Amino acid sequence: YETINEFTGVTVKEKAPSVVGARMGRPEKAKRREMKPLVHVLFPVGLAGGSQRNIVDASSKETVWVDLVKRRCPTCRETTQRVKCPKCGAETAIERVCPQCKRVVKEGVCPACGVATRSFEKQPIDLKKLLAKACEGLGLPPPSLVKGVKGLTNETKTAEVLEKGILRAKHDLSVYKDGTIRFDATNAPLTHFKVAEIGVSTEKLRSVGYLCDCEGNALSDVQQMCELKLQDVIIPVECAEYFVRVASFLDELLERVYGLPPCLLYTSDAA
Repeated sequence: YETINEFTGVTVKEKAPSVVGARMGRPEKAKRREMKPLVHVLFPVGLAGGSQRNIVDASSKETVWVDLVKRRCPTCRETTQRVKCPKCGAETAIERVCPQCKRVVKEGVCPACGVATRSFEKQPIDLKKLLAKACEGLGLPPPSLVKGVKGLTNETKTAEVLEKGILRAKHDLSVYKDGTIRFDATNAPLTHFKVAEIGVSTEKLRSVGYLCDCEGNALSDVQQMCELKLQDVIIPVECAEYFVRVASFLDELLERVYGLPPCLLYTSDAA
């Protein structure tokens, strides 16, 4: 300000010498983030699935033509859309093709045509076979509704496996366009809380480390005030219930799809 005053001769003062800031969270605005219409799996069905992009309805068609990534197995030379070859289990590699001369190249630009290469092509998909195989692998009955997408937006046109969509539909979850399951909630700075306001008993709080209130008195009454520990967060009940469903989905995904042990086994008490 001094420099401006000196060069212009105009006195410029601070807009606000002191500021008091405050933020307040809005629990009623907390809700799951989903696309419109809701999507269970990032798998393309074109127009075959109707307005809901229902993969089950699309599977009644003999074949569905969609843009999908083209990958080739280095061992058996089979082409597939999967990261692992369905025949030999080897890891496949993306095959890039020049859209003009149809030459297979490794680079992003064709050395002969100077045109950007593509890692995908329009392919016929037997959704009925894929859906039946996915349900068989999961050990679940065929679902009535699994919502896909009209087309993929990622650069390589790589789709999710149908098993993810079946499990998300089972647990009433949706996927966002980047492949994540999201829940939106406002961030509010919080240092203390009253036990009666968070819907948790004093017994439960003591079991997780809250032995005293903020004044050092033994925690025994719901009207006492506690200091929120650094590793903890207070979220809406709807958010907590959603997270439990997400955890259950991930456990089933690890066990049924990837053959791995689950991370957490949730019980009604834990929920």
